[in-house]
Amino acid sequence: MPEKITKACDSKTYEARKQAIARAMQEARLERDCIHVIAHGKEQWAVLPEGAKRSYKIYRDKTAAVSSAKELARKKSVSSVTLHRRDGMLDRTFDIKHK
Repeated sequence: MPEKITKACDSKTYEARKQAIARAMQEARLERDCIHVIAHGKEQWAVLPEGAKRSYKIYRDKTAAVSSAKELARKKSVSSVTLHRRDGMLDRTFDIKHK
């Protein structure tokens, strides 16, 4: 993982983490066509489309956030959904199949 993304994941606040990850991803020129599921506070999860300034939606549990992110990806013809752990590190990526 590029060093800039690792440093971005060290940010403490939600907004700072979101902005740092977005900047690092853009600088590293990783896959642009992606939707992220990231921690929001201590107990919630946010669905964040790549390059968006605001979250699409906030959920109480990660499973609901992942389902929503996959559905949004299918709707918007986005190629993947990337999950982050609570600490901001990358967890896994799902490739989205389109009909």
